Amino acid sequence: MIKKISSSRISNSRNSAVAFSAAVSSDEVDIGVETHGDYRRKGLAGLLTDRMCEQIISIGKRPVWAHSISNKGSMNTAMKCGFVQDRINTVIKKKDI
Repeated sequence: MIKKISSSRISNSRNSAVAFSAAVSSDEVDIGVETHGDYRRKGLAGLLTDRMCEQIISIGKRPVWAHSISNKGSMNTAMKCGFVQDRINTVIKKKDI
């Protein structure tokens, strides 16, 4: 079973953007994308998301995108990449020590 799928794009000897499997279940892979501030708004997140979706679908799983409700940038990127809101996730935090 594949536990991790990842794609990245390198620019000027550093990661400009990276897409990765944030979580993997028996039928879904949650996509995570991080883009260096200097490279935002250049289409890298969309490019990497498309590559991730192709890889995920090729192994018979469904790509999903989860994010904090407060992370509007993540939501906007996901929607630009063709994802639609299905439900709002619950965030569980560790009790303060």
